[in-house]
Amino acid sequence: MRDRYKEFVKINGVPNKEDTIQLIEQIENERTKALVSLSYLTAGRVSEICGELKKKHFTEITKMIKYGLDMEKERTFIEVHMPNRKNKTIKSKKIPIPMDRDYEIKIMSFVMDYIAPIYEERVIFPFSRQRADQLIKLHAKQFYHHHFLRGLRLSHLVVYNGYDGQRLVKFAGWTDSRPAKWYMMLSTDDLMRNL
Repeated sequence: MRDRYKEFVKINGVPNKEDTIQLIEQIENERTKALVSLSYLTAGRVSEICGELKKKHFTEITKMIKYGLDMEKERTFIEVHMPNRKNKTIKSKKIPIPMDRDYEIKIMSFVMDYIAPIYEERVIFPFSRQRADQLIKLHAKQFYHHHFLRGLRLSHLVVYNGYDGQRLVKFAGWTDSRPAKWYMMLSTDDLMRNL
């Protein structure tokens, strides 16, 4: 599977942030648009998003974040409390989605619009991982597969947000950084951007 999306990237290139928003906006089915958006923003496995995640697992928080010794900034996030699959020691994770940057606000709006009428205790995506894959293939062919969304978000966190290996481990819910080699989609331009 990973080889197939790496081949896709080799032919088409890695979508940047603007491309990603445009590709998500093209999805006409509201449920699939929300699924793709949440899969991308959380870099979550489909098994972590489908079948158990509820509206009550989304919490808006405002925190003072320290930047250096003497600089603080108040920031707002939506924290998504989700299960953490494939990690035997850490069974859940909290993924912060920044709500003070237009990029994340735009993509998160697709999720929030979809879940707005849903009851707090109801599962948001009450179907299996296999059904999620079918929906992505049917309505969001441009994203190819849910692993592609995970890899794309993790790559964007490295390129645009300066995430290092330890931050990726925490965000993705891994036990160590070895899986990064399978998910990173960095181009030569991405390397040049940070030189």
